[in-house]
Formats: sequence, structure tokens, C-alpha cells
Amino acid sequence: MSLIMTESAPSLTQSSPSLATALDDDWELTIALSLAPDAIDALWPTYRDAFDDLQTQAAQRHLMTRSEFDQLMTDERVDKIVIRDRRLDRVAALSIMTNHFDAVPLVSAEYFRARWPREFEDGRVWYVGFVAIPPAYQGSRAIGSIIRHVVEQGGSRGGVFAVDICDHNAEVHRLPEAIARLGRAFHPGVRSTRLDAQVYWAYEVPPRPEPASTRSGPSQSSSH
Repeated sequence: MSLIMTESAPSLTQSSPSLATALDDDWELTIALSLAPDAIDALWPTYRDAFDDLQTQAAQRHLMTRSEFDQLMTDERVDKIVIRDRRLDRVAALSIMTNHFDAVPLVSAEYFRARWPREFEDGRVWYVGFVAIPPAYQGSRAIGSIIRHVVEQGGSRGGVFAVDICDHNAEVHRLPEAIARLGRAFHPGVRSTRLDAQVYWAYEVPPRPEPASTRSGPSQSSSH
């Protein structure tokens, strides 16, 4: 899925001042390029808890190993977006985004360059690697702070950001629609486009039926 931000759209404060104020009151957003080991340790449970249920709901592995997570958290090509709950002083959400497609080798840079050549060359195409919201904050406005930050990256010139969403989150949580709705709240010119899809198929092979001679058992011979 991609969200396209058009040029010269109204600013955030013009489009949804009440929502922006509510987000500022409730959530604190921090952007980092590289995190220290103690910060990574603190964020790992948030990430793990957010994706734990997808281990049995999605065929593709969405939960990184701890070593993969640690490596990503120190990759300076990737922005880390950390949302804290101001009232409880704890992490409510974590996301990553980058316009360096060499940092996400499983995503085809050529695919996005072919569709948005001008934006791609200008560095205005971003890939959002994940949006991790643990169960305690699912359904909250924590995701709004992330979407607000993402759509603001295009500035007055607009841009594109893409995110992959598994069928479970699309069908059960209606995540594509929620992201588009929030995007338009902050930047009314936003429109969404469904991109590519990878579908997993299974083919079950049943046991072969036993030959008739085997099912009836060994033949008995008689003598006269």
C-alpha cells in the first residue's frame, strides 16, 4: 500500500488543529538515527509484543530476531520513530521509515523508481518498515502521531510513503483504511493506492490409497 501526498496541500494546523493538539498533549515523539544498547533493550519488548500474534496469523515472518532488530536500530539510514505515553511515561509505539532503499534489501527500489521517478530521485519516496503498537495501545491515537510525522516529511512538495500490510491486519483491523483516514486528517490531499501483493498458497497431498492386495491381507493357500 502507498499513500501519495500531493503538492501544495493545506498545512497540518490548517487541516486538523484539534487532533494535532490532542496528540501533542498525550504523546511525545522522538526521532533517532541510531540508538544506544540500553534504549534498544527498552524498545525490544514493545516491538516483540506488537508482532507476537502474527507468528500464527501470517505466513510471512513479521517478527525479527533480536539480532536483526539490534542491527536495524543502529542503522543510521533508517529513522526510528518512538512514541511515549506522557501520562504513564512508557513507550506506546515504535516505527521505522527510510528513503534509502538499500537499507531494505527485500524491497525493490526499481519498482518505486519506475512509478514515481521524480519523487524517487528527490528522495521523497519512503518505505515504512513497520508500525509496532503493543496490545495495550492498539486502538489508541498513538498511531496518529506516527502518521502525522510521516506525512509531514513531504513538506509543501508532497511525496509517497509505502507500507506492507498482511491480510490479517487488513481484514481484521482494517489498517489500510485507518492509515489513509489519518493521513487525510493531517494532509487533506492524501490518496491511497494498493500496490503489489504476495499470496501464499498451500497444496495438501493426501496419503496414497493402499493397493487392494495390501488391504485384504496375505492370501491363504489350501492343499487337497
